[in-house]
Amino acid sequence: MNGSSLLDMSGKDRKAKSKYEKWVRAFSIGEDDEVAECMNEIESDLITAQKVGYGSNLELISALESVLVCLLGHRMEDVRENAVVLLNVLYDGHDLQLRESLSVQIASADETKIELFIPVRDRIDETQSPLSESQVAKLCVKVFGPSKDLNSPPRWTNYPVDFKANAPVGVLCFIGEFPRSGFYDWTLSGVDSTGNSILETYFDHRRYRGRIIVQPSGIREDFFMEAPVEQVGAAWNDSTGQLEERGTFDSVLGLLPELKLRGITGLYLMGALEHSIGQEDNSPMSVADRARPDSLLGGPSGFSHLVTEMRRLGIKPII
Repeated sequence: MNGSSLLDMSGKDRKAKSKYEKWVRAFSIGEDDEVAECMNEIESDLITAQKVGYGSNLELISALESVLVCLLGHRMEDVRENAVVLLNVLYDGHDLQLRESLSVQIASADETKIELFIPVRDRIDETQSPLSESQVAKLCVKVFGPSKDLNSPPRWTNYPVDFKANAPVGVLCFIGEFPRSGFYDWTLSGVDSTGNSILETYFDHRRYRGRIIVQPSGIREDFFMEAPVEQVGAAWNDSTGQLEERGTFDSVLGLLPELKLRGITGLYLMGALEHSIGQEDNSPMSVADRARPDSLLGGPSGFSHLVTEMRRLGIKPII
């Protein structure tokens, strides 16, 4: 890991800059125990920042992100793996996936509510509920998801739980409505009158948290297709298999009338973003610039022409 490859921290506040420089040195030339210590510090600082809110220390969040991105290429495998996890935690805005990934279910923004049934542990007798009404009253499902206002940060919302009649023992929660599409991560929360967690006694930790991926309204009626732009209308040498003629945005443009007749409502333009950077054999997955269409495929003008025609035909462009 080369410190010179990291983002410039000259504009950061002094404390964040000091930590950043310490981490750069440790991950570049430090011993294994120093590397482990710094990784623990990064995790601790990240969790603390989430509790107080990212907005209160943007400089530290920027430093954490910069270092973690660079650690994706670290020489040590466990450092790389930890960096992946901590980056996910940073972007999630909470630590629900710090130790395990969340179970996932799919919904759409036009659904009025989602029913969550959270069973008690399998080893508990299911003939009667081990939870009293007073215990259930202390439980709630906390949901972290997008705010209705596009300019507002994600927020936590609490939902009450109840028993579900005529079902295996557990608690029931209805979540909704969803203000817009996005990730809605939830966790069951609650303590008894003594301050002890109700969850650890009665619930399997793998079951009392999860993620609802809320897709845009009407998406269940959509029909999507993928178009690898470089391969649309491309030609290969029969003997060597070498690409002789590359597909372009104009090649995809020629397919649109047929796609419209087939009922396609959304088209994923795979490899549309800049990846060539002067090298014709670069992988379409090796994106170099997410703000610019690939130059060898037709650049901004070819992309703009394609997207304009797609929208005219009612086909959603997906990048």
